Amino acid sequence: MATESPESTATLFERHLNNVVSHNLEGVMEDYLEESVIFTQQGPAQGRAAIENLFRDVIMPLLSAEVMQKFNLIRHDVVGDAVYLYWSAEGTTPMASDTFIFRDGKIVYQSFAIADWV
Repeated sequence: MATESPESTATLFERHLNNVVSHNLEGVMEDYLEESVIFTQQGPAQGRAAIENLFRDVIMPLLSAEVMQKFNLIRHDVVGDAVYLYWSAEGTTPMASDTFIFRDGKIVYQSFAIADWV
């Protein structure tokens, strides 16, 4: 099992983030495997179908044009094959956090937490 270098992890993540922000669901899904898992406050989304539903129904609508205009990246760290984000969007999202674990160019684990999400 190969471990990504910080540079390649950063490049993979940048591509992923660009696809998320542009609402390119097909591009987003290229970053996940059938074995991938996203952990959320609502429980895990495991497998490509569940992850695609999560992005289509929750994450992409959450990242509306209004939210992205107020997006504030507070912290962004890349260490080895891991990426951590801590962010907010004034008036809509007081605090959110994402962690990504990459292996062999794909996201195998991700956690997503957002304040006031029920």
